[in-house]
Parts: sequence; structure tokens; C-alpha cells
Amino acid sequence: GRVRAPAIRALGLLGARTYAAEVRDKLDDATEDEEVRMQAARALGAMCDWGSLDLLTSYAHKAADRLSSGKLQSIGSAAIVALGRLHPPDLQKRLAPLMSPNAPRGARFAAQAALEKRGTCGARR
Repeated sequence: GRVRAPAIRALGLLGARTYAAEVRDKLDDATEDEEVRMQAARALGAMCDWGSLDLLTSYAHKAADRLSSGKLQSIGSAAIVALGRLHPPDLQKRLAPLMSPNAPRGARFAAQAALEKRGTCGARR
């Protein structure tokens, strides 16, 4: 993870969308290191990878699930940030489960921040 996490972060910062499928695979790899998976979620947002919306939404919802492990909640928080960068037109609907009073406070705050943030990706391509 000490090499993979920074490498994935760099791909995101470079906007290297040609590697989006591989980065998605790292996010969704349950055997991968937590930091690598968090960086993968963030990188997909930084890459403006619209093909990751459903995967990111799935992980964002894990941040709202009090039964999720701390690891999945951390990855979910990174996915919320990525969704905020993408800021699809249906972001409010995607983040609705996180706005529930039953969701952990941190997840609610992250979702609210994502909703208030202006997306950095422009219109969906």
C-alpha cells in the first residue's frame, strides 16, 4: 500500500482517466489496503470519471451504515468527497440515505458538504 496509494493519488491528480478501470478495481478490491481504496475513491473524483458514479454511491452509502466497519466508513467518506467533485445532477438523491437523522454525524456532515460544494468536473460527458 505504501507505493500503490501515492501512485493512485498521482493518477487522480493527473486526471489520468485512461486508468479509471484499474482504479475502480482497486476501490472495489476487499483485499486491498484501506488507504489504497480511499485514494482510489478520491482519484476517481479527481479524474472526473463519470463511469464510477454508481460504485462511488455504493461506497458512500456504507458511510451511513452504522454496521459497516470503520474501514468501510472511511472508504465511504472518501467516496462522498469524490461524488461532491463530480456533482452529478442527481447528487441529492444519491446522498439521501446519508442525510437521515439515523446516519452517523460524520457521514451527514460529509454529505452536506458535498451537496454544498461546487463540482469541479463540469457537465457530465
